[in-house]
Parts: sequence; C-alpha cells; structure tokens
Amino acid sequence: MGCSNNRAKLSAAEQRFALGEQELQYTHLDCTKVDLIHRKYSYNSAINENQWLNINRHLYLSLNNPRSYFFQQIRTYYDQYKESEVYILQPLLCLGIILSQGSETTKSTLIFEAFVPNGSNKISRQGVTDIFETIFDVFVLKGEKLLKDNEEEKVSLSEHEEFVKRMKAGKEELREKFVQGILGSENFVELRKFVKWFTEGGNKRFMDSNGFRRELRKAANKKKGKKFELVIK
Repeated sequence: MGCSNNRAKLSAAEQRFALGEQELQYTHLDCTKVDLIHRKYSYNSAINENQWLNINRHLYLSLNNPRSYFFQQIRTYYDQYKESEVYILQPLLCLGIILSQGSETTKSTLIFEAFVPNGSNKISRQGVTDIFETIFDVFVLKGEKLLKDNEEEKVSLSEHEEFVKRMKAGKEELREKFVQGILGSENFVELRKFVKWFTEGGNKRFMDSNGFRRELRKAANKKKGKKFELVIK
C-alpha cells in the first residue's frame, strides 16, 4: 500500500480492502525494519506464538492493542497464515513489506530475498511464479477476511462478489505478464534484473496492494476484450 494511492480515488469496494489493511498498522513503518524484525523472530521460515507476539510488540502492530474494536477480526485474519500451529514467514513478509513504506527498489529486493535459497543471487521461473501467487493470495484471497466498511459508502454483497470475481478473472493474464515480464525466455533471473522490472512504468503498482488489485481488474478487462475479438472473428 505504502502511500502511492489516494484512498479518495478508490471505489467503495476497493476501500473495504484498503481500510482493513490500514488497521494492521504497517503503513507507517519502514519496509526494511519490517523485514528485519520478522526475520529476527523466526526460525526455519516459521514463526511460533511467542515470536509472533515479539514481532507485534517491536513493530507496534495491531495485535499489540487488544482493546481495538477490530482486534478479533484481525486475529481471525492472521489465523490464515498458520500451518501446523506456526505462522509461515514468506506470506507475512509479503504482507508487511508491501504495506509498509519504501521504494519499489527496496521492496522488490526484500521480496526477492524472501523467496530465494540462502546466498543465491538468482530466482527460478517457479520462484517468480510463487511470488505472484503469494501476493495474490495475501491481497485478494486472505484480504477478504480483513474487510472494513466505509460508513459513508456501503457495498452490497453482490457488488463485493462482482469486485472479487473480476480480480480472480484477471489472475491468469496478470500472472503471465508478471512472469514473462521479469524472465522473458529465461528460466532464472538475477536480483538486479528482477528489481529493475519493478521500477519501470506501471510495474511499480505490483509493490502496492491497491495497485496490484487495480492491475488484476485491468487484466480482466483485457481478457474480456480478447474473448470479444474471438467472437467477432
């Protein structure tokens, strides 16, 4: 999310995602610090309950304030990141890094480092695909449990379902753009080239939650246009 999008320009359906994300309290933090603290209090890419409490205390995240009226919904949201009673580090790094403050260069570098084997300077095609799938999972699928209404502009169930349906419809098209844009015909990409892609034009939106969801909807419209052209032919 960072600060690249003005919430006033978002649709009511998009604002529900954005308002919920703001409640997590990442948006005022530096992404490098978020990355450092999550890694410090993790072991073998997992975070136990005590480590998770330490992360929230050190970063002053939302779970550090149990009196918040949104507290229970946030706990339910974070339960999605659990497997076998521990939190999984990679998706939490994606969440915290993308929602916090920092340049596209810094954010994409940290995301790269979260998905490559220790000490490697290259990531595979599968690794790049995994990054896209994780971002989609965090900011679309898991995000549905973090929705917060804008009291001035309510969203009906059918409007919300249509909004999510459009994002899901654009997933395949956008994943291809993401993977092919970064890798081209290669099976591996080095850090420098990986990071450079996120600094070019609209690619910056991939390091912003609102921007990513907007790109999904654009991809859905593009896909719909292609189908229309096939019918015409």
